[in-house]
Amino acid sequence: MATGDMELFARCASGFEDVLAGELRELGAHRVRPQVGGVSWYGRLADAYRICLWSRVSTRVQLVLGRVGCQTADELYGGVADIAWEDHVRESATIAVKAHGTNENLRNTAFSALKAKDAICDRLRASRGSRPDVDSHNPDLAIDLAIHERKATVYLNLSGPSLHRRGYREEGVQTEAPLKETLAAGMLLAAGWPALAREGGVLVDPMCGSGTLAIEGALIAGNVAPGIWREHWGFEGWAQHDAGLWAHVLADARERVVTGGAARILAGDIDEGALSVARDNVRRAQVSSLVQLYRDDANRLGRHLRGALKRGARQGLLATNPPYGKRLGTTDDLVRVNEALATSVEALPEGWLVAIITPDVTIDSALGRVPERVIDCHNGPLEVALRIYEKSATNRRVCEVVSLTGVRREVPVSDVHSEQFAGRFRKVARDADRGDGGVCPKRDKLPRPPCPRVYEADLPDYPYAIDISASDVTITELRRPRKSQAQQAARKLADARAIVAAVLDVPQADVHMYTSY
Repeated sequence: MATGDMELFARCASGFEDVLAGELRELGAHRVRPQVGGVSWYGRLADAYRICLWSRVSTRVQLVLGRVGCQTADELYGGVADIAWEDHVRESATIAVKAHGTNENLRNTAFSALKAKDAICDRLRASRGSRPDVDSHNPDLAIDLAIHERKATVYLNLSGPSLHRRGYREEGVQTEAPLKETLAAGMLLAAGWPALAREGGVLVDPMCGSGTLAIEGALIAGNVAPGIWREHWGFEGWAQHDAGLWAHVLADARERVVTGGAARILAGDIDEGALSVARDNVRRAQVSSLVQLYRDDANRLGRHLRGALKRGARQGLLATNPPYGKRLGTTDDLVRVNEALATSVEALPEGWLVAIITPDVTIDSALGRVPERVIDCHNGPLEVALRIYEKSATNRRVCEVVSLTGVRREVPVSDVHSEQFAGRFRKVARDADRGDGGVCPKRDKLPRPPCPRVYEADLPDYPYAIDISASDVTITELRRPRKSQAQQAARKLADARAIVAAVLDVPQADVHMYTSY
């Protein structure tokens, strides 16, 4: 059995290293050090078991067995062979080796893994007289090799399959783009849901899909270990596994479950198919008492939220993973999603927090808010960001716009200079009016020749061409922004679209944009 402190590494989604570090400290790890892609830490065997079971953010927990030179294949082989594998691999146990990373001489990860596997098998044959069998799909012991320049770190995978596999999903029966459980939990921890849950707060997700955020929120509120249903762990095939100690850690986790807490969770979706999956997931996760599901459009969150607020809760969090990328057909669909989210946010009480994971920075314009915190990360292959806002009257930005027909509106924007653009565009649009009811193509249904271009980079900070014809309105970006300014440019363009739509009395979806990024 392993005794004393061990060096371990917990992997996580990029961007959530600091969130994971905080979680590990709370779980008893020490000498915690965030690194790229995970967190290095030290602990005893009980700590390793507890973190495998309890970590909500980590995707894999690995025991560091050694660091070896790897400038050549022979050096890698020799270094791996020097590790006392007889202390880790049981008699008749199967193994698998995976390699990650390359250097100048080791450019093929399959070859590197093969050399490491041969070193392990050759050492065990020399000490025991037989080589272990290899099982690449379901080994008793999984070994990871991470190559970086001249050194390779050899790990033992204690957790086994990725920790995002909690056990409450039915394989193959999910929504189009489910959020990984570890990423959902990272969102909630970064946004402060654990403290809100302890205070009896409310968690809402108006675009819940398969219900991952709601379920992870319920597990946090109920103090349920996320690995409580897992049937297989990597350490079970390890020679130093202590079954009695693991049983104690597992029993302790079951005793810590809190029932009948004050926190409440509200999750809705407009798609009945998604809700059907969410209901099954909620049932399998055994959190039906905490999660209330409903079917409705996100912009009608207010009517469903009122019931929860009547029971005294005033603090809460809206957390959601709205549709984006392949889940949307056009940019017009994105506008509608953002408008629905903006309506949802406005239905929240003052002081609530909002956490949205999306690749779309123009959500800032739709909400009229600048995030308090941004965590760049990935959702699968997509580059996204977790954007956390506070709902308060003081941090909301709006631009007062008077349409050509005299309607006064408050348009949410993200840039403080939007009023200058609004004033300029209204002036040029009014001047372009030919006396037949205005330049707005939706003002009348009669076909007519294209109107002149009404705006062409009149303000340097708004380098667009805006054309209004009998059939549509278009905004064309005339200057490609620098890479460092791309997000700011995207927000300005979103502001401009909202302002143009308000001045012309048309839906934003009818204002088409052509960008260079």
